[in-house]
Amino acid sequence: MDRHELSQVTAEDVANVHQEDLKIQDQFGCRGLTYWFDEKRGTAFCLIEAPEEGAVKDMHNKAHGMIPNDIIEVDAKLVNAFLGRMENPSSINDDAENVIIREPGLRTIVISCAEDFTLLKAKAGNEKALSLLKSYNQTIHFLSEEYEGREVNSVPDCYQLSFQKAGFALSFAKELQKQFSSSKNNSEFKISIGISTGDPVNQSTELFGQTVLLAKRLSQVVSPGHTMISAETMDQLSSDWTQELPRDNVTVLNRDSERFINKLMDIIDSMWDKTEFSIHEFERKLTMSKAQLYRRITTICHLSPNDFIKEFRLKKALEALSKKNGNVSEIAYSCGFNSPSYFSKCFFERFGILPSSLARKE
Repeated sequence: MDRHELSQVTAEDVANVHQEDLKIQDQFGCRGLTYWFDEKRGTAFCLIEAPEEGAVKDMHNKAHGMIPNDIIEVDAKLVNAFLGRMENPSSINDDAENVIIREPGLRTIVISCAEDFTLLKAKAGNEKALSLLKSYNQTIHFLSEEYEGREVNSVPDCYQLSFQKAGFALSFAKELQKQFSSSKNNSEFKISIGISTGDPVNQSTELFGQTVLLAKRLSQVVSPGHTMISAETMDQLSSDWTQELPRDNVTVLNRDSERFINKLMDIIDSMWDKTEFSIHEFERKLTMSKAQLYRRITTICHLSPNDFIKEFRLKKALEALSKKNGNVSEIAYSCGFNSPSYFSKCFFERFGILPSSLARKE
């Protein structure tokens, strides 16, 4: 798939250019399958079967001279999952000469992660945990169908979905949180949701790579039971819709806060397992004072810098315990804790159960 940045170009212009590609595609061993075009933003994305990247550039160059800004190799299943099609929309006239597509490639990605299932079993019991997980899965499927979401990837307690309409994505998240915020579930089952909007090809070798990464990071830093929404997602909404957005469990970011979170996560992703890692690394690499760092992290994540690091490590430890990746001491050290006893204390304070109890459970 390639990306074209265009200015002062209409959907009719892009349709004509696409036809020029089709006329000579055989010369380069290519096959133009379809495209997406956002006239307002001036972005076009072509889906092409080709032997190599150079063939796509050569075909475009000879046909009309519009060389793509980016080209990435994509998996057909992921294209269909994210974008909903691999060919021209069925609503368009079958006559290839008259194909005019006005569908943008922009998608809103929702990542919804529930409480770790192993932890949920330990806290609520196997029967209750299975019941909650089943209810969560059923609700995800029901709401995604109602709001025209497409399931891209999932494990039993974490889903990645793609929405063409940002408003539908937020309605999905709002209803999902509402379903699991009742008093009977609130203490045992919480969902963390990250929402981001972006193009299929944009500064990544993976389809929707930057958008998925941001949504994932937002789901990681947001408090359990809450939703965090990117600035681009909010830009896609009307002012009337944003007024209806619940504020008690929703955090809306601006672009500066997004950049801060990405820098923060870049640092912690590379350093979290090192026992010597501390907030001083954040201060140094972000060129912030201790006070500045404290204000930024507490404002966005509602955690102190030290607690932010500890929370990240504890979640990594929980994941390792769930996968039986070692005994408690081994996991403590591998997750950056310099004392198994301190790790056990922190783990119990955060999750209400000792890591040794989790490690013993099958």
